[in-house]
Formats: sequence, C-alpha cells, structure tokens
Amino acid sequence: MDLSFSLIKDLKLMTLAFYKVLFVSLMMLAPISSSIASNSSWLYQQKLDPMTDQSINTTSVSSTSRKGLLTVRCTNNEALEIFFSLGRYQFLGDQIFKTKYRVDKHKAVTIESRASTKGTSAFIVDYYISKMLPSLKSGENLLIEFKDYNNTPRLIQFPLKDSLSALTRLESNCAKGLTNAESALARHTAIVSKPAPTIVTEQAKIYERMIRSTIQRFMPRGTQNQNCKISLSINYKGVVTKTNIISGDGDVCLYAKEAIKKAKKLPMPNNPDVHELLKNIELTITNKY
Repeated sequence: MDLSFSLIKDLKLMTLAFYKVLFVSLMMLAPISSSIASNSSWLYQQKLDPMTDQSINTTSVSSTSRKGLLTVRCTNNEALEIFFSLGRYQFLGDQIFKTKYRVDKHKAVTIESRASTKGTSAFIVDYYISKMLPSLKSGENLLIEFKDYNNTPRLIQFPLKDSLSALTRLESNCAKGLTNAESALARHTAIVSKPAPTIVTEQAKIYERMIRSTIQRFMPRGTQNQNCKISLSINYKGVVTKTNIISGDGDVCLYAKEAIKKAKKLPMPNNPDVHELLKNIELTITNKY
C-alpha cells in the first residue's frame, strides 16, 4: 500500500518535471521559430567578434523570392555597409559596376556597387550609403537591378515592411559610421562637381609651359635661386606686346625682360580659343642656378 502510494507520488513528480522542461524548451524555441517563419521581416542581430572584440550590428531581410538577402551592417560603430547577395556566384570579384535601385514608384537611382572577392555579394560604394539608407526606411518594396558576370540583367525585390524600427536601431548604434558615410558622400560630391578640364584648357597649360621654357633658355645663371613674377600680353603671332613686373628680385626681373626680348617670338597655338586663355598670362621666371 505504502509502496503503491510512493510509486504514484514519484510518477506525478516525474510528470510535473517533464512538463516544466517541455515548457522551458518551448519558450526558448519560440523566438527562433518566429524568426525562421517570418522571412519577410527584418531581423536584427548584435554580437561581439571574439577575435577582435568589435561590436557588430546587423539587420537583414530576405528577398521576396527567398533567394537573396539584403543586409545593413555596422562594425564597431565606424564602418557602415549595405550589401546584397544571391547566395551563389554572380559577380566578378572586386569589380565596380553600375547598379539601379527603386523604392516603390519613386524614380530609379543609379549608383555603384563593388563585388566581394568571392563574387557572391555586392557592396554599395560608401559614398552612396547615406543617400540610400533613408529611402529604405520609408517604402514598401525595394527593387535592385544589376548585371551579372555574364552581363545578363538581373532584378531582385526586397520587402521594406518593418524596416524602420530595425534600421533606426542600427543607426543608433552606428553614429560614427553614419558620420563617415556622410563624409564620403561630401568628398565624392566635391570631386564630381568640379568642372572637367576641357581640351582647350589642357592645351593652354601645355603652351604656358612652353612659353616659360622658351624664356628660361635666355636667362643667365645666378649664384642663388631667385625668381620674378611677371605678366605678359601676347598677340596671336607670339609677339609680346606688353610686360609688367609684379614682384620678385630686381635683377632677375630685368634679366627676364631681356630674355623675353631675345626670344622675339613665343610659342602660340593656332587655335583662337587657346590663344584667348594665353593672351594675358602671369609667369614666374627663375634664374639658372
């Protein structure tokens, strides 16, 4: 009787312990199952690299076809990256290529991407990141168009639902990375906004060097390296019609004026547009040292 009662009691305890273990296991698995089932949602991960002690914040989303992945990553609050991959070889390693992206019905934007070494991922070039990131937080769908290593056009679509909270969280952990991305954009903008040198200006620079070299040939040798800044007015035949001393050593400036007279004619192009840039120029002439 006592033995039966003891066995029943032990059985109840074992059953209770089993359900406790089962409950804890389900609680632990619940978030993992949710992440796996919700492939269209943006997933967030924060970890510490055990080899470098660098913090890595990552948020990513699968493509609508489940064959690609879009990732935004910040390493150690400094390096902010946006990249997409298709899980297989698609790009020529380390090559930079044109990429287009479009959010919802907005106008498509052309940017540049750099292929990873293995050719499985494409990283958005750093100076486009700060411009692209805000658009990922305000739309429903993102289209990315590129050409693979066979020059075949490819189109991949990513859902942007739930991106706002994930990207805002990443930005809060990547203040310096955002600043670096904005600085990269500012440097790039400054470079591309500079007017490209035309053929006329390039030719004018060449002839300016030729004019200076011609005058220098008639300069005497000095004991010290001294110079003279002088302005010249030159007609289309290469004849100097006017000289004016701006600054410099008095003797060197006198020698420079004599050298110009000895040269008689200076090199001058036939192109009237080039001559227009050379008809009034300033040169620094030095004595031979």
